[in-house]
Amino acid sequence: MIKEAISVSIGLMLASPLVAEPLLEGRVRLASGEAVVAAQVMVFDLTDLQRGPVAQTTTDAAGYFALPLGGHALPQGFALGQNYPNPFNPSTVIPYQLPTAAHVRLDVFNVLGQRIETLVNEERPAGVHTVVWDATDAAGQAVAAGVYIYRLSGAGVELTRRMVLVDGQAGTAATVLPVSVGEALESAVGATSEPAEQTYGIVVSGAGVVPYVDAVFKVRAGMAPVEFVVESVENLPRGKALACGILGDVNNDGQVDLADALLVVVFNLDPSITAPNNGNIGLGDVTDDGTVNLADLLAIMTYVINPLDASLPTGIGQAATRVNWVAGPIRRLTNDAGVGYDANPVWSPSGGYIYFKSSGFDEFEVFGEDGDPGIYSLGVDDRRFSFPYLAKISPSEHHGVLVWSPDRRYIAFDFESDGNRDIYVQDREAETDAVRRLTNNSESDWDPAWSPDGTQIAFVSDRSGTWDIYVMDADGGEDEYLRRLTNKSDWDPVWSWESWDPAWSPDGTQIAFVSGPYSEPSIYLMEADGSNVRQLTYGGVDPTWSPDGKYIAYRSASAGNIHIPNIYVIDADGSNDYRLTHYDGYDGDPAWSPDGTQIAFVSYRDGDYNIYVMELLGSCE
Repeated sequence: MIKEAISVSIGLMLASPLVAEPLLEGRVRLASGEAVVAAQVMVFDLTDLQRGPVAQTTTDAAGYFALPLGGHALPQGFALGQNYPNPFNPSTVIPYQLPTAAHVRLDVFNVLGQRIETLVNEERPAGVHTVVWDATDAAGQAVAAGVYIYRLSGAGVELTRRMVLVDGQAGTAATVLPVSVGEALESAVGATSEPAEQTYGIVVSGAGVVPYVDAVFKVRAGMAPVEFVVESVENLPRGKALACGILGDVNNDGQVDLADALLVVVFNLDPSITAPNNGNIGLGDVTDDGTVNLADLLAIMTYVINPLDASLPTGIGQAATRVNWVAGPIRRLTNDAGVGYDANPVWSPSGGYIYFKSSGFDEFEVFGEDGDPGIYSLGVDDRRFSFPYLAKISPSEHHGVLVWSPDRRYIAFDFESDGNRDIYVQDREAETDAVRRLTNNSESDWDPAWSPDGTQIAFVSDRSGTWDIYVMDADGGEDEYLRRLTNKSDWDPVWSWESWDPAWSPDGTQIAFVSGPYSEPSIYLMEADGSNVRQLTYGGVDPTWSPDGKYIAYRSASAGNIHIPNIYVIDADGSNDYRLTHYDGYDGDPAWSPDGTQIAFVSYRDGDYNIYVMELLGSCE
């Protein structure tokens, strides 16, 4: 149906020395004029977006690119085209085609068979590709004039061609593409009849830039070089730009169209992209399944063709009352294979660092001998160092999770000594003997949680014979200052209920916590005085509040197995449950960043428990 409604004939083929064909060439730069290096320039067949880009290339060190355009179908075999121009000085374009996705390598050798440079060494999709060689070696040094060999290898295929560098550029400044490649080709083959314009979908994206999208880009033979101007992500406001809009309108231009479909395709190729025009990738989840995927692409394309199609999801093209939470790019912050585990990530109040509990590592500076368990600090920029404020605690004991006081001066943590665990506080500003013990009970106290105003600390204790939530003044003191908030007999005297994981709401009026039989826990919510207990979820642990108090992230497993969970988000009233991660293993211990744009968590997805951070791409104000 899409192909019938959108009568666009688009395709790509390798450049031929006998026939002039359309060539898309030009430069990608920032508004400031700075060249964008390694930007992806992708060309899409609008009649078949599911197959991804039919051709793509990357910009060189000066922001330049070149893509030959002409044919109508995917390549039928591997091919390595002749570079153009040839001879050349100081740069040339090498085209190659792949009938299927494959890991390929494109190397340049001198006539002695010595490898000079590797231009491509990665997985590439099916289609036509080009790469620019600027006549430099792997060290970035200009090479001498002469004959060079370039070889394409991959999927059991090896193809070789020769090229000639004239005059060389040793000792001279390199200038990329001094003459239009299109003009050079036409001058080589003579005048040809000019074909009609062809329409493509063009997306230019790259690390740290907002994608440029054009769904009606016209290309013809002999066209002048183009210039794509992209915006730096650093110039965009974070988080606050994500707001409700029109469902399906990813780029926030007031309509659902082919540009939104192109962004959905690119998001599936690269989840780190940022939607243009302060848009929201989360609005692309028109099928309401918690992810932006190819099912959403098909729905958006169907809407573009016929907005009244009966098969369309409800609400597409209309103002959204809320946007599904969508997990964006996920980054691994720790990488401690086979030597222990990382757990319990906690953000610093500024959001610049993540503190976490670690066990069994010897690449960190720890409290005592290398390899002892301890609490460590990890900058979000991946700087690692030991946490200095617990230096007075013996390294031979097990440290638990730590939490900051709202004024950033104090840190509360649980610590096991003399046979049981208790709550401690450390003053970050004190120089010596800064640790104070707040509880001293024959049973264990753990999991401290500071109230937003800094006057109280909630914690878990089994001093009553079962795990329950208690609250004490932040100064500690005698038992009369303790208040027990939960009591299993209040709910069900038959089940052996436990309560743990207290988490204060940002306004301090409520506490989320986990309760139930340990094998079947769920998230509950109560007032700060322990009244009005209500169940929010059926299954789940590790509640953490969003900074605005509207949402709670937690870990759970759809089958009820808490040992193989994923990360979910619900509204603070327990409605609108959304799954953020989709990993067939352990994702847990979520921790919301202070600005509300990220969640740190623990995952076993790489064979060990490490700290990860995911971007959050969808929510409603």
